[in-house]
Amino acid sequence: KGWLRWSAAGLAYVYMLTDKFPSGEEPEGVQFDLQASGKPTVGSALLRLITSLPSWFVVGILGYVASVVWIIAAIQVLMTETYSEGLFNFQRGVVRWQVRLLGYHSSLVDEYPPFAFDTGAEGAP
Repeated sequence: KGWLRWSAAGLAYVYMLTDKFPSGEEPEGVQFDLQASGKPTVGSALLRLITSLPSWFVVGILGYVASVVWIIAAIQVLMTETYSEGLFNFQRGVVRWQVRLLGYHSSLVDEYPPFAFDTGAEGAP
């Protein structure tokens, strides 16, 4: 579970959602809450690979779009010293989807991650 927390913090850093690089046990700047409920078996692990193909396809497309958004956001930050809330929420939604899918693949949770783009309740800092 610690590696997933660090991965979430690393993705948040790469996507410019936080300016704190994850270096310790408890990464700062990222809220991570996971209730481990998975009971992994070989069969369920293989089934997860197959059933999550549609979600991985969408995450791949979103990752490509997120890289373009990252360039736009980086230019915006350099020129105006702000990060628009729309770009921030898009990047946050992509990171959430990726981390939920990683948690499902690592058998930490049995429930298939929602096939939805969730940006969270709170706004940009």
